[in-house]
Amino acid sequence: MSKLEAELKHIKIAILLLGFNTIIVQLLFIREFLAVFNGNELIIAIVIANWMGLTGLGAYLRKKINQIKFQNSFYSDSLLLLSIIPFISIFLLYFLKNMIFPLGSMVSVVQIFIFSLFLLAPYCLLSGFLYTSYSVEYSKLTYGNKIAYTYSLEGAGSILGGIVFSFLITYFLSTCQALELLFFGSGIVAFFLRYRRKTTLSIVCIVLISIIIPAICFLFDIDKHFKQFLFSNQVIVRTIESPYGSIVETRSDNQNNIFGNGLLLFSSNNTIQDEELVHYAMVQHKDPKDILVISGGTPGMIKEILKYNVNKIVFTEINPGIIRMLKDEGAFADIQIITTVNKDARQYIRQTHEKFDVVLINLPPPDNFQINRYYSGEFLLLLKKVLNPDGIVRYCLPSTINYVSKEAAGVNSILYNTLKQQFRNVLIIPGELNYFLASDTSLSLHICELVQEKQIKNEYVNKFYLNDKDIRERSSYILSQLGDTSIINSDFLPISYFRQIIY
Repeated sequence: MSKLEAELKHIKIAILLLGFNTIIVQLLFIREFLAVFNGNELIIAIVIANWMGLTGLGAYLRKKINQIKFQNSFYSDSLLLLSIIPFISIFLLYFLKNMIFPLGSMVSVVQIFIFSLFLLAPYCLLSGFLYTSYSVEYSKLTYGNKIAYTYSLEGAGSILGGIVFSFLITYFLSTCQALELLFFGSGIVAFFLRYRRKTTLSIVCIVLISIIIPAICFLFDIDKHFKQFLFSNQVIVRTIESPYGSIVETRSDNQNNIFGNGLLLFSSNNTIQDEELVHYAMVQHKDPKDILVISGGTPGMIKEILKYNVNKIVFTEINPGIIRMLKDEGAFADIQIITTVNKDARQYIRQTHEKFDVVLINLPPPDNFQINRYYSGEFLLLLKKVLNPDGIVRYCLPSTINYVSKEAAGVNSILYNTLKQQFRNVLIIPGELNYFLASDTSLSLHICELVQEKQIKNEYVNKFYLNDKDIRERSSYILSQLGDTSIINSDFLPISYFRQIIY
């Protein structure tokens, strides 16, 4: 093989690897930003917008300094550098988040845009610069305009990277493990590029770096150490990456907390919330036997449901990682009447022929399109088909027990209106959360009285801690603050999602 042919081959390999690496790194960055900023589709849009703009700027900068002549080592060194930068950026994402933004605060869209611009700049500028550099060098060596050809090579690498991410990384690898494999692959390519030029010292360095660093990273859970910066005064028990988001289980004192994409989904040993989530709805039914729980079936919740001598509990959760964590926590241990369904709740409801007395919906607020599907009129129509005539449905939103802002009123009023369109009776009971009860049968705010009638022994939801008069007054206050009664949420007009984003 002539020197020219070898040089062309090296550039082709570099372009393919560039496309392969950049698409995987882009998807990993999106996944991590979603996890850190409680993500929805806006986060994806911000990351992609910054990515495209910065990559284009990097390509433009290479055009402005076209007179640069690269040494032969440029191809191998640049690939290694490009595979190191994502480690630094991901570390800074977790390390700086709580340093720059107050702990527990909601970060604005503008702040996320600027922060992501800063973190993405090194990688995107360099990748854009390298693509143009490879294209220019290949065109010079072949004495023609080969932009279309090099673009097709880069595209082929991206397609292959997308396939690897979709079917391998998403299911089996954490972010740092995926980056370690990319680094190892870049090191192997760099080794062969250097080997042909017989630079012994650089070959040794590349082999050592490419093998030793990934080996160290696989021995130590780097992702866990990175994410620890997000969870002050908590110890991360484990992390799980799934197609449905990043799950983190933490421990503080005697309480375990499960977070999905940075949002607290539920905690163990939260007696007050466990009782409120169950009893406000269950006491409304004269004899609840068949219960459907949509996500969030903590051990505490299951314990409270079992106080009613039920016949069947069906727990649906689309994310298998959450089911695994709940089983490890003992949520379903030795309870024969519980059936776990690992599929989308809408799909399950559409397909099942079972009927239920009470449906407990424990989902986050509708802050993305996927979750909004469970707050729509179309979902409620499906839900009514699996409800018995006297069935009860329970939703929950963040509490507005003491103050209802304009934005919070918008979100709460849309859910209230949507429920009211499908059910004759709808109540809002304030507590740790705002609990929405809906049914075609009568509902009551006399919670303490109903608990006493059914002889349910609770630690919190009883007449010694709660007062029915206070419950009625606070419920009336929230209802008086709700807005326009004509706005309804639907699958294709997701008003709840838009209002939640504003909130």
